[in-house]
Amino acid sequence: MHNGLVLRDGEKMSKSLGNVISVREALERWTPDALRLFVLSSHYRSPNNVTDEALVAAQRGVDRLTAALRPSTGTAAADDGELRDHHGYPIAGPLVPPGDEAHTRFPAFRPAPDPAVVERAVAAVKASKKPVIVADRGAIIAGAGAALAALAERIQAPVVATLDAKHIIVETHKLFRGTVGLYGRGCANHVVDEADLVIYAGSNTSDHTTANYVMPKQGTKIIQIDIDPLEIGRNYAGTIGMLADVRAGLEALAAKADAAKHDDWLAHTQKFVDEWRVEAEKARASDAVPTNR
Repeated sequence: MHNGLVLRDGEKMSKSLGNVISVREALERWTPDALRLFVLSSHYRSPNNVTDEALVAAQRGVDRLTAALRPSTGTAAADDGELRDHHGYPIAGPLVPPGDEAHTRFPAFRPAPDPAVVERAVAAVKASKKPVIVADRGAIIAGAGAALAALAERIQAPVVATLDAKHIIVETHKLFRGTVGLYGRGCANHVVDEADLVIYAGSNTSDHTTANYVMPKQGTKIIQIDIDPLEIGRNYAGTIGMLADVRAGLEALAAKADAAKHDDWLAHTQKFVDEWRVEAEKARASDAVPTNR
């Protein structure tokens, strides 16, 4: 009944396409019938068994999706000249009421940290001989790359990143020590394991990031900068919790912390990276074949 529907460029319609292309691209490339079939595919095992009522419902979904993504000046006029919302219902005013300018950007708000907490964090940084900064997804969302690098350079702390934040700093940066966690590099994990202060930037200290909560060791001094109060101190007791936008928190800490030098610590952690690269090169240069070939 509905088999054989194709994309505008002649490609066969399939469920899997929904996982690899964007909604906007789908709206640009798919025929209306193909879109209806895609909407239905998440609710019915076979597109041959759908009812007319289901097709009508799917069409409504497609229409709403199309309307939601269509460029708009804030109001929409139907053919009869009447303003309507994205469901097609008549409205008496603009679709988007005047709002706070903050909501025209992301993140909308960047709360600053409590100055008293910043002072506690500064004291911890000053007392540390082997600090490390762990960047996670929250630092990416906050656009904190430059602030993170500035803090690392000021206090001379190596930087490691989770896979969600692997592009927070260029890999060739002199302070970068690799990706951390169960899916990370051994060199980065060794750095966190040996640190006497771990500064988490936008991290939920998950089981993957901490290798099932064994690194850093329990009792290690921790500063955790996060905008979500539920994450702070959740998995490590005694955490100095800095509730703030991650970029704002890093900037505040960098502004108050004294410049430091940790040449021995940086040289020691760089050895982990050098050793990892030697082992990685062996694997890259190997001509061994898979055992299941």
